[in-house]
Amino acid sequence: MKRFIQNVLFLNMLLLMSFSSHAAFDGTWSACAQDNALTPNSGCSVYSYTDTPGVNWNSTKSNGDPVVYGMHGVNVWDFIENDDLGSGSSGFFQHDGDAQAGTWSINASLWNLFDDIALVFKDGNGTSLVSYLLADNSVSGSYTSPFTTVMFPNAPGRNTKDISNMSLWGTEKTVTVDEPTTLLLMSLGMIVFGYSHRKSLG
Repeated sequence: MKRFIQNVLFLNMLLLMSFSSHAAFDGTWSACAQDNALTPNSGCSVYSYTDTPGVNWNSTKSNGDPVVYGMHGVNVWDFIENDDLGSGSSGFFQHDGDAQAGTWSINASLWNLFDDIALVFKDGNGTSLVSYLLADNSVSGSYTSPFTTVMFPNAPGRNTKDISNMSLWGTEKTVTVDEPTTLLLMSLGMIVFGYSHRKSLG
C-alpha cells in the first residue's frame, strides 16, 4: 500500500509540473509600437522573430500552432480561418479593400464560440507577425497595414509594406476548473480504490 501511495503522489507531481510549465510559457510576443492599425481593438502584439527559418506561416494552420503561443498573453489559440489578400471574403471573415487599407467584418456567431478573437497580419522580409485583439463583440471595423517604419524601422523597401495574409484565431469558451483540487480528488479516489482492492485480495 505504501508503494502504491508513493506512485500516486509521484504521478501527481509530474502532472503538476506539466501544468506549471505550460502555464508559465509565455511565448515570444510583445506589445506593439503601433496599436491603431486595426479598429476597434483591445490590444496589439508583435512576434519577436524576423523571417525565422522553418516557420511556414502560409501553410495550413493547425490548432495549438506554437507560433501563436503567448499571443496577447494567451498560450492556446484555435485557428479559425485564413485569408490571402485576393479572395476578398470567406466563411467567417470578410475584407473589402487592398493590401494597404480597407474594412473587415466577421460572422457575429463567432462570439458564441470564442472568448477572445484575434486578427493576425503577415507580411514578408524584414517584418514579423502582428496581431490585434478584436474589441469584445465587435463584428466590423477598418484596417491599415501595420508594416510601417514605426513598427519595423529596419525593414527594406517602401515605408509601409503590403499585407500579404490575414488569419483569424480564437480562444474557446471554457469552464474554469481548479486543477490542484481536481488532482487532489483524483489522488484520494485512487488511494481509496487501491486500499479497497488490496483489502479484498487479503
